[in-house]
Amino acid sequence: MTASIYDVISPLGCERFLESYLHNDRALLLDQYVNPAHAETLEGLPPMLIIAGGEEKLLPSIKQFAKKAKVDGSKVELRVWPGRAHCWILMEAISWEVDRREVLDMAGRFLADCYERSRA
Repeated sequence: MTASIYDVISPLGCERFLESYLHNDRALLLDQYVNPAHAETLEGLPPMLIIAGGEEKLLPSIKQFAKKAKVDGSKVELRVWPGRAHCWILMEAISWEVDRREVLDMAGRFLADCYERSRA
């Protein structure tokens, strides 16, 4: 794993995750409670807007989860911002105001659409 100046998940952080959360048992990475994409089904989940950075360390798992949820019938929208890292939209130090505004507008439209569909 390589690090960039925008990463908030470092290689050391990933190792600490494995030690603390998985007790160094890498086989648990396939457990549905660690990675829900490994669940038998994701049917019945509520609508989701997933926003990720293109440099997100967990992007492969995020894409796998979104794809499986769609296949299983859940409404999922995955938006990926190129050049952004983990939690970029939540941290002012690694995001831009224009991006934060765009994401908030997008989330508002997504929620309004979900509300309108629930009333139909």
